[in-house]
Amino acid sequence: MADLNSVSRQDVDSDRYSNVITARRATPDEIAYRNGYVAGRRQEQRVQQRVQQQMRFTYAHRGMTGGILFGILLTLVVGSIATLLAIVSPHEQPAANQVTTSKTIQ
Repeated sequence: MADLNSVSRQDVDSDRYSNVITARRATPDEIAYRNGYVAGRRQEQRVQQRVQQQMRFTYAHRGMTGGILFGILLTLVVGSIATLLAIVSPHEQPAANQVTTSKTIQ
């Protein structure tokens, strides 16, 4: 019984996992593959972030440009219609001021 109490927790854990996990060192090729995979993922994330920033910038300016062009076009259409209506509509001639003079007969 004294021997069971003297066993440390580390010994119990190492015995439990030694049968389950194959503990071998990774080969240099495996380490290089893993490191390349991690570096590739990071690089791809940076590329994707750059592309997303460019797309946001492009869409923001495209929307702004479209709004300006729409405003100019709308102003031209409304101005043209108003000018056309002013030219085509019948004009009422103001009544000429007739000066009436009354002659008095004496």
